This record gives sequence, structure tokens and C-alpha cells, in this order.
Amino acid sequence: MDSARENAREEVPTDGLVDWANLSAINWQVRQQFPSASLSDVQNATLELVRSLVAEGLFELGDLSSEDGRFAAWDEPLEISMPKLYDAYVTHYSDAIGWPHRYWLSLTDRGKDFILSTEKGKQVAQAELARQRAIKDSEGT
Repeated sequence: MDSARENAREEVPTDGLVDWANLSAINWQVRQQFPSASLSDVQNATLELVRSLVAEGLFELGDLSSEDGRFAAWDEPLEISMPKLYDAYVTHYSDAIGWPHRYWLSLTDRGKDFILSTEKGKQVAQAELARQRAIKDSEGT
């Protein structure tokens, strides 16, 4: 169980190297690590993972409410943010439009340093650079 928790804890920041992580993707990562867990257990583990990643300064919590539709970090304490997530994700879980893509996490510089210190993070970063180069090259031809 502890190794599965650590795997989920590494996968979410790794995903954050490529793009912001939404609550749906975090839920999916937790479910992959605990395939036989009940919905309630997955939700609890997901919320705890979000809380720990933000509390440790690896991610910022927010939404896509900036003027250009990009990530906007919430300027409020985690104690205020987490009940919002709980309400949307647990209380209104069946609202498939309401929570999956509304709440996002953005990797901080500290989070990038953390994940790039892992072997998997280095591999993902190299693959992402190669992907970006290939896109740039194809646009130039």
C-alpha cells in the first residue's frame, strides 16, 4: 500500500512536467495505484495526495479562470481550498461536468526540482523536449 501511494505521489508531479494536472487525472492516477479500492477510499487518497502536494509546495491549486483561460492559482489558504474540492469531488461526484476539469494543479519550481531529481522525471522531461522539438521542426518544414 505504501509503495502504491508513493507511485501515485511520483506520477502526478511527473504529469505536471508536461501540463497542468486536473483533479480527474489525479483521481485516475490514484485509481491505477489502488484498483480494488472503494470509491470512498480512492476519493480520500486523492484528496490527501492533493493536500500533501500543495502543502509541501510542489504544486499550486487553482482553476482556469485567468483572463486568457490559463491556470490561475488560488490566493487562499489550503484550509479554504480543500473543502471546495471535497464538496465538488465527493459530495457532487456524479456531476461529471462539475469536478473533473474544473480544479487544477500547477507544478511549482520546487515541484519541478523534486520531480527532475527522479529517474522517471528525467525521462519524461527528455521525452517532452524531444516532442516539442519534433513539433517545432514540423512547423518549420
